[in-house]
Amino acid sequence: LVAARHLQRVLHQLRVGLAYFVRTVSARALQIRYSPMHLLLQNNDPVLLSYVEALLAGGGMEAIVLDRHISAVEGSIGAFPIRVMVADDDAYAARRLLTDAGLASELAPMD
Repeated sequence: LVAARHLQRVLHQLRVGLAYFVRTVSARALQIRYSPMHLLLQNNDPVLLSYVEALLAGGGMEAIVLDRHISAVEGSIGAFPIRVMVADDDAYAARRLLTDAGLASELAPMD
């Protein structure tokens, strides 16, 4: 009986934690999805794009990568550059992070 009560408490804590996690992740996804975005860079180099995504994630910023699949479909001939976007609130911090990493020449011009 004691083990059953303990199991019930653990399951309840897991449900509460999962519900909190889902609410938090959903709220963050909605915030990113509906917030104004800033074009950080355009490039077709998959290694550079992966590096930029890792830098931004390490800096606590979420990057949205656009046109990755159309670039692959067209054969990566460079007709459709892949765009990396960040939320407007993170634009200056993201630009500073990439500049500090030596990628200032890759950044798209500021609007």
